[in-house]
Amino acid sequence: MSSAFTFGFNGDDIDIDRNEHEVDPNSVPQRPGESGNAAPSEAGAVLLEARKLDLEDMISSLPSQISYNTLSLYDPTEWVQPIPIPRRDVCDIRAQLMAEDNPEENSNERLIAGLETDDIIPALYEGGLKTWECSATLAETAARQYGSLLEKAAYDLEFIELGAGTAIPSLLLLHLLFQVPPDEATQRPRRKISFVLADYNATVLNLVTLPNILLTWYTCCKNPNGEPVSQLDINSVLLDSFRHDLCDRGISLSFISGSWSPRFVDLVAPESKVNDDNNTRQTCILASETIYSPRSIRPFAETLTALLRRRSGARTDDPQDKANATALVAAKTVYFGVGGGVAEFLETLRGIAGEDVPVRTINLTRYEGVERVVLEIRGNA
Repeated sequence: MSSAFTFGFNGDDIDIDRNEHEVDPNSVPQRPGESGNAAPSEAGAVLLEARKLDLEDMISSLPSQISYNTLSLYDPTEWVQPIPIPRRDVCDIRAQLMAEDNPEENSNERLIAGLETDDIIPALYEGGLKTWECSATLAETAARQYGSLLEKAAYDLEFIELGAGTAIPSLLLLHLLFQVPPDEATQRPRRKISFVLADYNATVLNLVTLPNILLTWYTCCKNPNGEPVSQLDINSVLLDSFRHDLCDRGISLSFISGSWSPRFVDLVAPESKVNDDNNTRQTCILASETIYSPRSIRPFAETLTALLRRRSGARTDDPQDKANATALVAAKTVYFGVGGGVAEFLETLRGIAGEDVPVRTINLTRYEGVERVVLEIRGNA
């Protein structure tokens, strides 16, 4: 049986102290990774095979009601008024897990246990049901880096979030897109904007990732100036409106579960799609705290390198027709007591992608001895 990482915190979810624009490491759950796909803790443990989930099946499995709270993030263009990002309540997730658990199989037992104790069980559960601290830093950095692309770019955009979990970075980007009125959005140059959200556990994608996207759409498009509420009633009318609005805006959603592997890369970025359009596309890969463990660093670095290579370079013989790819990786500089860290990741990455792989630090923060960085890694065109 795989052992669990236990961090000994009992908080319901992270609590961002925005008086300092930072997370207080002493008052929130400290967990090394953001739903990263760690290697198993025991030799021979079987990892979940990568697979693509059917969006309509996911939508049809949504409950009739979701309770939620909000996480305050800050608009990187102003840093004054917080942006409330809705996320499903942990207690609501727990209730659904318990209601759907099979007493004979106890299929959700480990997920419930991990949710209640902040455990990570390598090869079984990677912590994606909760929000962890570096995801907020990554979200605000991504909005700063890519906000102008969302507003002005006339070409296709692709966002891939690895170890998505509650998907806070993608939610902030979607919030910025949904803020544009539908009639104004349809008047802009037609482009496709795809979000690919990947997490080790399919259950996480079903119970947290998709519901959070629906909540973000609802608060922006259906209740932008309404009274704050803590519950959303879900019915066929609401879901049809959600589908149609995504289509009108040119936004598509894809969900991939399972371990990092060549098959995972093929599902996230199929080679057949590299040359299926005649315009430039920008791919933005997002990952938060996926390098917390030495065993997770190599598979993550290999996956990241493969995705950057597949999404970079010329798409046709036209020198002006290129696809570009960048990645933002958020992490603590050192993971004390666990063994991972930025130095180990960069050494591994350069061993895989080459010493000249373009890497730079675009965000560096320190709070009470904890140093966090956001690295920008570019694909070699």
